[in-house]
Amino acid sequence: MKIAIVGGGSRCLFFINILATYRFSSEVQPQIVAIADINPDAPGVKHLVERGVYYTDDYSEFLTREDLDVVLDLTGDEEIFTYLCKERNLLTTVLNDETGLIFFEGYRPRECAGSRQLNFKRTKQLCDLFFTELVNEEVFVIDTSFTIIDVNNLPLQKYGLERKDVIGKHCYEVTHQVKEPCSSKAHPCPMVEIQKTRQPYRCTHIHYDKEGHRILHSISAYPIFEANKIVGIVELARDITWETSLQKSFGDQEKLSAIGRLAAGVAHELNNPLTTVLTSTMLIQEDMDPKHPDYEELDLIKNETLRCRNIVNNLLNFARQSKPIKQEADLNEIVQSSMALIRKQADFKNIVMKCDTCPERLMVYCDRDQIQQCLINLGLNAIDATAPGGRITFTTSLVDDGKMAKISVADTGEGLPQNIKDSIFEPFFTTKETGTGLGLSITHGFVKQHKGFIDLESTQGHGATFSIRLPFQREEAHA
Repeated sequence: MKIAIVGGGSRCLFFINILATYRFSSEVQPQIVAIADINPDAPGVKHLVERGVYYTDDYSEFLTREDLDVVLDLTGDEEIFTYLCKERNLLTTVLNDETGLIFFEGYRPRECAGSRQLNFKRTKQLCDLFFTELVNEEVFVIDTSFTIIDVNNLPLQKYGLERKDVIGKHCYEVTHQVKEPCSSKAHPCPMVEIQKTRQPYRCTHIHYDKEGHRILHSISAYPIFEANKIVGIVELARDITWETSLQKSFGDQEKLSAIGRLAAGVAHELNNPLTTVLTSTMLIQEDMDPKHPDYEELDLIKNETLRCRNIVNNLLNFARQSKPIKQEADLNEIVQSSMALIRKQADFKNIVMKCDTCPERLMVYCDRDQIQQCLINLGLNAIDATAPGGRITFTTSLVDDGKMAKISVADTGEGLPQNIKDSIFEPFFTTKETGTGLGLSITHGFVKQHKGFIDLESTQGHGATFSIRLPFQREEAHA
């Protein structure tokens, strides 16, 4: 187990002594490989440097290292500990002095008087405090028969269970809702892997919470030894869904930027010849009898050229992503005016459009035109997806304790299959035969520029609901 320590003061010396005094099994023998402190003369730093341990004055170096199992923060500074927890490598565990002592205590092998049976009595007393009070991760103690011996409160809340529903159950029944241990490449079993290697094991698993939401977890599992025999594991599961989404968002932004530059170049090159074709076609039609056999063909050329120009304009809007010009605007009024602009298309398909606005005025600091364009895009998509006789509902409300305004556009169409939900905001992705795949990309970009969020809830066969959340606060000017 490779450990990096942040803080070289008296706490560091204490832990060095603890790790030297404790007797660990060879498979999980802790090894201090790095120390960080702004003071190179700190006692812990000098002690470790004399023994050849790597020293740095910048603890952020530890966040990018993939060889570390544990980063132990001994500074006593809550801000540093919070930063390390937030920015750490997905496969690294961060502990402070309190959790660290209990954590390492849990891995000391114990000889059981008269037998080699699993004895959790003392370890469990420590784990009770460690699990319930000090760790902000899901923690399970699991024996070699995959039975859950103990669990902290976080997974109980997440899965909507009580302790009596979990203790004694198999781990795979609780976290994966299956009847056999995990065995696929996507979900390797930590218990099986640890029994093979006798080493700590790390992987990622997908679990589902009590509401059926997909949650990506980083799993860190450590063996528990009794008389040099593996009798169980401690499994720590950390929700990395938000971090993974954030990383994907950064990648998407870079991709969108590159596509935007390409789209702008292509659009500008196409605009001039399209204008020439359109102008020439209309001039020829002016001098031609509408009954002429070629008149309809020219009409077709004109209409298709106009469609091409519309695609080009969408490309330019997508590429431009101009900075919003914000001022206070009534969100309820924007919704109603947007609905008025698309009502004819809805009436043509005999679709009922309803508006359920918040009784309070939702004065949001926004670019009115951009938000209206977002709602028009969502509304037109809903009309395309809804069968004649269906219904589309625009709703506004206050959410997040009154900090944000929410607009929802719900339809009664066929909904979207699960496998395309992650792709719908990507440029040029479309499920329509004649679509450009840019409407939702442009909408997504506008919402992000307003520091807002756009989400989709959909079950195939039961319609779809797009929701936009916008903050109320006006952005402060920066000096």
